[in-house]
Amino acid sequence: MVFDLLSEQQLITDGQKVYIQVDFTSNEDYFLILSASVIVNNRSVPLYFTMRNYPKRKYQYDHKKMEMAFLKGLKHALSKKYSYVIVADRGFGNERFISLCQEIGFEYLIRITPNLKISCNNQEGIMESMCNDDGIYDCEVTNWKKRMTLYKSSNEQGEWYLFSNIAGLDHKEAVVIYKDRFKIEKCFQDLKSSGFNIEKSKIRKYANYKKLLAIIMVAHVLLVMIGHLIVVKLPQFLKNSALMADAILASLLSEERLVSYLQICKKAIKQDY
Repeated sequence: MVFDLLSEQQLITDGQKVYIQVDFTSNEDYFLILSASVIVNNRSVPLYFTMRNYPKRKYQYDHKKMEMAFLKGLKHALSKKYSYVIVADRGFGNERFISLCQEIGFEYLIRITPNLKISCNNQEGIMESMCNDDGIYDCEVTNWKKRMTLYKSSNEQGEWYLFSNIAGLDHKEAVVIYKDRFKIEKCFQDLKSSGFNIEKSKIRKYANYKKLLAIIMVAHVLLVMIGHLIVVKLPQFLKNSALMADAILASLLSEERLVSYLQICKKAIKQDY
């Protein structure tokens, strides 16, 4: 759905590299949600998700199993017209998740904690003490026994250490791409509190909550696209017209397309690992 709308509005072209932000969120202590989003007109919108009941005890669920099911499901749902990069924070900065990305066929840009032991320029040591300057480093992670490309960036707020396998990626470009990752947090805020307020839902049954979340994610995408069309295409005197917003929504969702999207939602809701 998302890529159909982006293509129609000429916001994306065939063969383009698409950056997908990935992160966990939760509904208090009831549900754990692993979600993917994409940037549309400087806003992050939901693309795909999987969820499970929130683990009540340590080691109650298998991270690898959930992440593998998520990445495989995401890959299956994506259009083959584009190439994709997974962008994620330190919670995913481990050999397991990076290897899964490579195995399933995603490029990646992932932040890591700089406590790994690496060898670089014929020297060996802890990453944060080895990489003093901002820039790109070709290094080998000792415990992983893998060569990795490391991007370091620092400012007054702190330092980022990023691993990526994107060929020819420039240092400044890597930093800009990773900065966009934080927009998924605003997307979560829209869904949970400041927008749809799903946190106030009293639904505790897994299947019903998953249906609600899927419907809300579709609504979020449509609202962002309507906002884009109003800002970009409407003359000023029509921008505050509720009727015009309804007309735009009708053009985005023909009856045929609505049926197709509902079928996709139904299929996604049924999927579990």
